[in-house]
Amino acid sequence: MAKLEQRLSVLSVSVLGPCYVTATLPDQTIIEVSGSVTDLLGYESHELVGSLIHTLIPPNFRQNHDDALQRAAKEGTIRSGTIAVTSYAIHKDGSLVPVIVTLAEKSKDPWIVRAQVNYRQS
Repeated sequence: MAKLEQRLSVLSVSVLGPCYVTATLPDQTIIEVSGSVTDLLGYESHELVGSLIHTLIPPNFRQNHDDALQRAAKEGTIRSGTIAVTSYAIHKDGSLVPVIVTLAEKSKDPWIVRAQVNYRQS
C-alpha cells in the first residue's frame, strides 16, 4: 500500500506538467516522452525512446489499439483531441496505472502522433 501511496503523490505533482508520449506511425516507435510520463510510469526517458508503444499498453488492450490505428490509417487522419480513452498503462514495475489518453496528430509526413496521457482515479 505504501508503494501505491508514493506513486499517487508523484502523480499529483505530474499533473502540473505536460504528460505525453510521441510516436511514429505505422511502426509505433516512441520518439519522445515528457518527464511527467516518466514520473507516472517509472521509466527513464531513454528506456522508452526507440521502443514500441506496446511497451506501455497492457496485452489485453493491444489489439484494440492496433485496430484503432488501422481505422485511422484508412481514414487518413486522427481525430485530434476529440476522443479521450480510459485505459491502463504498464508501469515499469509491471503494475497497471489507470490513465486517460487523448490523441493529437503532429504531422503526416512522416505520420507522428502525440498522446496526452493523464492519470485517472480508478
